[in-house]
Amino acid sequence: MATQRNGSNGNGTPKLSFRNVVKSFEGERQNTLALSGFDLDVYPSEFVCLVGPSGCGKTTALNLAAGFIRPDSGHVLLDGKPIERPGPDRAMVFQEHALFPWMTVRKNLEFALEMIKKPKTERTIVTNFYLKLVHLDAFADSYIHELSGGMKQRVQIARSLALAPAVYLMDEPFAALDALTRDELYDEIQRILAQTKQTVLFITHNIREAVILGDRVVVMGGAQPGRIRSDFTVDLPRPRSFESPGVSDLISKTMAVLKAEPGAAEESLHG
Repeated sequence: MATQRNGSNGNGTPKLSFRNVVKSFEGERQNTLALSGFDLDVYPSEFVCLVGPSGCGKTTALNLAAGFIRPDSGHVLLDGKPIERPGPDRAMVFQEHALFPWMTVRKNLEFALEMIKKPKTERTIVTNFYLKLVHLDAFADSYIHELSGGMKQRVQIARSLALAPAVYLMDEPFAALDALTRDELYDEIQRILAQTKQTVLFITHNIREAVILGDRVVVMGGAQPGRIRSDFTVDLPRPRSFESPGVSDLISKTMAVLKAEPGAAEESLHG
């Protein structure tokens, strides 16, 4: 079941907010408008999926939240304060794992913690906890090249969680993995976030992935660039998989929103 959202979800103050954001990029002949009048609130402990085709502005929104780029106008806020640069209060998980291949799994986590000035004793305790959480404690002394693709992504997830960020930003982290590994990681990420209660903004073009993982699915695309077509809550119990009741139907309805004319988006969702 999907419920169309209108405003706050009742969870209080947003953790991450976009307020009337406009962002364009200069080209040789003309500027490209990536976001226009973009408004979005992500509340504490929410898993919000931005889904849409390539070029719809979803990755631009993530890069603004990360502080990699600045808006032309409008505001991007974390706990009500403007985001002006990257910081340890936001952790990124990329499609490519971005791990240090000359370090062991353990050292990859410990190095990240060292960069935020964690004491050595605390680094060891935190590293052990998160490697166990992602079921990689037995591979703590393995090098990155010795791991499968799915294991590398779990190391990246563990490293990001260990930093204890306010918001977890994920940029199509499972896109390069095979279908079986992706399904395994869907189970893992739901299990982990049920424990950590992390706030997540997750970018994907995979509707199936968005419905399985998201508390909310925010659909972008259509004739006007950088705008939200639909924003709805996924009222389905966890853990979810493709076989879970209601998932297939919601995937079909989400696809209908993407294919519909802009004015027909809400009708497609509830039809």
